[in-house]
Amino acid sequence: MKKFAVIGNPIGHSLSPHLHNYVYNSLGIEANYEKLKIQINEIPSIIDDLRNGVLSGINVTIPHKENIMQYLDDINPRAKSIGAVNIVMKNENKLFGNNTDWFGFTMSLKKNGIKVSG
Repeated sequence: MKKFAVIGNPIGHSLSPHLHNYVYNSLGIEANYEKLKIQINEIPSIIDDLRNGVLSGINVTIPHKENIMQYLDDINPRAKSIGAVNIVMKNENKLFGNNTDWFGFTMSLKKNGIKVSG
């Protein structure tokens, strides 16, 4: 069974496990998603869990979106320019960081007809 998590601090408010586990169950996917409250000094342990297959992937929330970047093998250019990662996945033996926040924000602006310039 694959195991995924959202890491952060605070994390108690996150509804991500409810959403992801509902989708997994609905689609018959053998996976579990949990929330992990971690301190900055625990990031290396999470990285080890990703590298060793204990975790299949993670979402990252405050305050670790910037802190985790130094532990990754590759980072999406958009995430690099933003300076934050909110998704870490393993591709072969490398950990890859990405950021999806910008896309959601951009689509919200577009949907509401808000044009930003400058």
